[in-house]
Amino acid sequence: MDRRIAIAAALALALVSAAACGGSSVTAPTPTITDTITGTVTLNGADVHNFTVVKTGDVTITVTALAPTSTISMGIALGQPSGTQCAVFSSNTVTQGSVLQGSLTAGTYCLGAPVVVQPAEKRSLNAECKVQMS
Repeated sequence: MDRRIAIAAALALALVSAAACGGSSVTAPTPTITDTITGTVTLNGADVHNFTVVKTGDVTITVTALAPTSTISMGIALGQPSGTQCAVFSSNTVTQGSVLQGSLTAGTYCLGAPVVVQPAEKRSLNAECKVQMS
């Protein structure tokens, strides 16, 4: 008999707890989208890649790899495509491990490595950047 009372009490408690929540729901967090961009910047050349931001939010761009020399500096530009060009609105000098952060509205953007900054380097440079959008 005591066991039935304990089960009934537990069931009543569960029903009261569910009713107290008032039918509210939990919103799942928006997943982070990561776009990996790789390319090669040739001597006196440029390399531009487009990416899409699906909703307004925070964006982090991380320079994850530079080769053949990981200590080289290079220019990086962020803009919006305009015909066959990238209309740059922000540029920085970066090295491997550099992190750039900001907010972007939904739309298409371009990320480019327009120039190798370190003058001692007279060869192509391979670069990889990760663009994280949340």
